[in-house]
Amino acid sequence: MPKSAHPYVAGERRDLLEVLDRLDERQWDIASLCEEWRIREVLAHTTTAFRYSIPRLALAMVKARGDINRASDACARADTRALPSTSSVPT
Repeated sequence: MPKSAHPYVAGERRDLLEVLDRLDERQWDIASLCEEWRIREVLAHTTTAFRYSIPRLALAMVKARGDINRASDACARADTRALPSTSSVPT
């Protein structure tokens, strides 16, 4: 057994990328299990840590008056307006 979870996490990310890479534009807009988020907002949210610097996250928290849920929602929604979908999944 590996000494860390990194190989497992990397495998899960590869598997997710394979699924997401097959989505068409309509599927990106399907509602997710996260309230008021489509598949594209969920992906934006789950990749935030890889795309945002600590100062950028801190600014989002200040703008959201310390509410992590509000900050996450604002970031995910802004990112879905700025990031491409279909065959351009951020990795």
